[in-house]
Amino acid sequence: MKELIDKTSIRAKLQELDIPRPGSNRGYKGEQIMESFWVSIWTGASRFVHSGWLRYDQVLRQIFQWDRVPSECTYGRFFNKFSWKRNTEVFVPLNQWFFDQQKLETVTLDVDSSVFTRYGEQEGSKRGFNPKKPGRTSHHPILAFIPEMRMVVNAWLRPGNTGSSSSLHQFLDETLDILHTKKVGLIRADSGFYGNDCLCYFESRSLKYIVAAKLNKPLKWELIGNKNWINLSHGIQVCEFWYQAHGWTSARRYIAVRQQIDIRPKATGKKLFTEEELGGR
Repeated sequence: MKELIDKTSIRAKLQELDIPRPGSNRGYKGEQIMESFWVSIWTGASRFVHSGWLRYDQVLRQIFQWDRVPSECTYGRFFNKFSWKRNTEVFVPLNQWFFDQQKLETVTLDVDSSVFTRYGEQEGSKRGFNPKKPGRTSHHPILAFIPEMRMVVNAWLRPGNTGSSSSLHQFLDETLDILHTKKVGLIRADSGFYGNDCLCYFESRSLKYIVAAKLNKPLKWELIGNKNWINLSHGIQVCEFWYQAHGWTSARRYIAVRQQIDIRPKATGKKLFTEEELGGR
C-alpha cells in the first residue's frame, strides 16, 4: 500500500487540488487525512470510529511516516466540507490523472446499480425498490467500472427511490470525461438500463453497447414466433432478430439464447412463460 502511494505520487497530485486545508498550523493536511482514511479502509474499517485504530498502531505510523493520526471527529469535519461542486472539482481531475497513467487504450465500460439498505436516519436514504428488505429506506448508487482493470471509474450515491437509469446521461457524461484519453470500445449494462432513452443516448455518443432486455410480453411473443434458431450445442440454440418496442424511435438488433431444461437441468436464466401466462396453452 505504501509502495502504491509512492509510485503514483498521489500526495503531490492532491496538493494541486482544491481539498479542504487546515485552519491552523496544528491542523492536519488534507492529503494526510485522505491517506490515513484510505489505510483505515484497507485495514478493515467500515465506520469513522474504526479509523481510530490507526492511532494505536505504531507499525503503520512508521510505515507511512505519520507523526500523529486524525481522530474520527477530524474525518467527519473534513468530509463535511465537501459539496457537490467541490466533489466535481476534486475527484473528476483526480480520476482523470489516475486513468491517464494506465496503458490500456481501449476499455470496456460496465454500468450497474445496486441497493444498499440503511438503518436509522442516513442522509439521502429514501424508501424505494428494495428486494431484500421491502419497505426499508435505502440508497441506490450507480457505478461504472472497467473489468479489464477491475477498477471503478465513477460512482454516484443516489436516494433509494431513484430508478436504475435516472441521471444516466449526466453520470455517463462525467464518466466519459474522466476517460477522455481512452476509447470506450463497449458499454455493458443490465436490464435496469433497457429503455429507448438510454439506448438513444449510447447511439448519440456512437458507443457500442450490450444491454440485457426486459422480458415483457410483446418481446416474449416475438421470441415465440421466431423460426431462425441455430443449434450451437446439444440443448442450446441462438437467434438474431430486429424488434421495435412500442413507443420506441427505431428497431434494434436482439440476440436471444435458449436452453432446453430437460437436457441442461442446470441452465441459468428465466423461463419464457409461467403457467399462468400460458393459460393452459
